[in-house]
Amino acid sequence: MRNDKLRVLLVDDEPNVLNGLRRSLRPMRDTLDMAFAPSARQALCIMAGGPLDLIISDMRMPGTDGIQLLREVRERFPGVVRFALSGDVSREALLASAGLVHRYLAKPCDPNDLRAALSRVCELSFLITNDELKSTLSQLESLPARPSLHGTLAEALDVPSAAREDIGGIIAADIAMTAKVLQVAGWALFGDNQLFFSAARAVNSLGVDTLRAIASSQGAFTPFEHETFERLALGALWDHSRAVAHLARQIAQSSDAGDDAAEQAYAGGMLHDAGKLIFAATTPVAYAAAPLRAAAGNISLLQAERNIIGATHPEAGAYLLGIWGLADPIVQAVRFHHNPAGATHHGLCAVTAVHIANALIHNCSEPGLDLPYLEQLGISDQIETWQALLSEPVAT
Repeated sequence: MRNDKLRVLLVDDEPNVLNGLRRSLRPMRDTLDMAFAPSARQALCIMAGGPLDLIISDMRMPGTDGIQLLREVRERFPGVVRFALSGDVSREALLASAGLVHRYLAKPCDPNDLRAALSRVCELSFLITNDELKSTLSQLESLPARPSLHGTLAEALDVPSAAREDIGGIIAADIAMTAKVLQVAGWALFGDNQLFFSAARAVNSLGVDTLRAIASSQGAFTPFEHETFERLALGALWDHSRAVAHLARQIAQSSDAGDDAAEQAYAGGMLHDAGKLIFAATTPVAYAAAPLRAAAGNISLLQAERNIIGATHPEAGAYLLGIWGLADPIVQAVRFHHNPAGATHHGLCAVTAVHIANALIHNCSEPGLDLPYLEQLGISDQIETWQALLSEPVAT
């Protein structure tokens, strides 16, 4: 397999399915190195022979099934992205693999959906070039929640008559729980993840019983260790994320772009610094050192992160949320909130709204507004209007 292509292995015990996958992906042969295996045993033999980037496995196979295969892949090849291809859309089957599977694809899988999913992984794979960091990200089952919000959610779920609106409001205020709920809502059982731009809407679709099951599954919702949370002053990260989400939604609403755009802007704002949360959870010493290195060396925080960790927080956040299958407007907002001109979504979309909100709230303590970009869009004359929105209280 060549290193300049995405190295992908597809596993299914049905020859007709494998042949269909081969035909579906033939248009991508210039960007993919593909291998096919009719069993878990042969899949592991192929993986032992050389590095892979992605495995897509059927869940129901004789002998070693997909769950067992992907569990072994996670242990032996931690940097490999794990997708499930399954026609079993039962809640039990999906929740049983929570934390093991990055993304579910329905079986039979629409060829366009399959190619889109692989194209995204192709693009994301170039964001993280540090193999150790990529392995760390691929092993993350979830992100740690704010301790107080995790406790509030647990109390709310203990109430038999808990309302979806109340649960959704709690989750929408937390970076980690928002990311997890949007991931699960995109699985095959719950439909196309492109329909879910907000935690509240995802919770409404999932239902309280499913949320209870997710919360009780190991590793799905976990709180940040309180001492570490306080030592790293992570409360400021949550407060900033909520403020950006609130302002980004207001900016999108002011453009009359529609409810979806406003929901995308809010979720993008809530998750735009998910990469910082990743660094705080996985490399807390480096997370604390990066702003100090930036100040001491008179360099940007992004450059300090790259020097110390090997990637920036927008790259790490976009990579993880991207392989989790979150909607593209949200992933783009995370990836390009400092440089919106690099995004494929333009206009007053989630990327632009989150960029503006983040820059205004930071008030030039980080890279500020991209004025040439805003001028190109013809919206730079609205800066004072957006600044006036800062005085409005953040919704609770």
